Amino acid sequence: MDKFADPSSFWRTAPVRSLGLVVVLALALRLYRIAEYTAFQGDQGIDALAARRLLVDHQVLLEGPATSAGGVHLGPAYYYLLALPMLVDWLDPLADAVLVALLGAAAVGIVFVLARRWFGFWPAVAAAGLFALSPPAIVAARSAWNPAPAPFFTGLALLGLDNARQTKNGRWLLLTGFGLGIVIQLHYFSIAIVGVSMLFSAALVWRHRNFKKAALGGLTVFVLLLSPLIANELLNSFPNLSAATKLSGIAAPQESAARRLYEVFGLGPRPER
Repeated sequence: MDKFADPSSFWRTAPVRSLGLVVVLALALRLYRIAEYTAFQGDQGIDALAARRLLVDHQVLLEGPATSAGGVHLGPAYYYLLALPMLVDWLDPLADAVLVALLGAAAVGIVFVLARRWFGFWPAVAAAGLFALSPPAIVAARSAWNPAPAPFFTGLALLGLDNARQTKNGRWLLLTGFGLGIVIQLHYFSIAIVGVSMLFSAALVWRHRNFKKAALGGLTVFVLLLSPLIANELLNSFPNLSAATKLSGIAAPQESAARRLYEVFGLGPRPER
């Protein structure tokens, strides 16, 4: 039997110590003096106030942060995520930065697990080590910023797919649906990740017909997580869809469908050359 075929066997082997070391290293680099180094600017203030409305005013939030592209909003999952640490450490926005740091370190652990299964021990050490030490990854994981938890939830989706493939247990696709349902609400650029993951899920269902119910369950989880944003669109005459279609105002002659898609799913209008 392939020594990586049983995911549980991983935890009974020596590499678990290496996993612990890279995760501890990632935690140390992300949490070190986080109160002094975390960024708290306008976006963080808006997000913290949204989480406060959820906790203090018990207001149901149906849409999340605005993107930089024409007022299109993300789903509200990020606000609900921020509310969890602010509930534990009552209304302290620093708790949100700590949560993001913890998720960033957990993402390093997921990279180690997946890389070891796919490529072996030393490639896993290299991949997780580089991720743990990456300055951009450290900076992104030290403040509450909506794309920052994306590596963790993307990793969960991939872990669900890989576990379903190796264990031949379709229930792992529920984890994939959960991860994808969150990551699409953190940044619309992740639509590529969602599309590829769904294609691989469909391939698994094609190979293992007994996965159909589990795959439907995963899709249900995905839709349920998006249901607040869907409800907001239905109840308010599709504000985000309208904003997306009116993106950039009156179309200039040089604009194209590709350019508009970039503006919706990227970081805003591309600079003119």
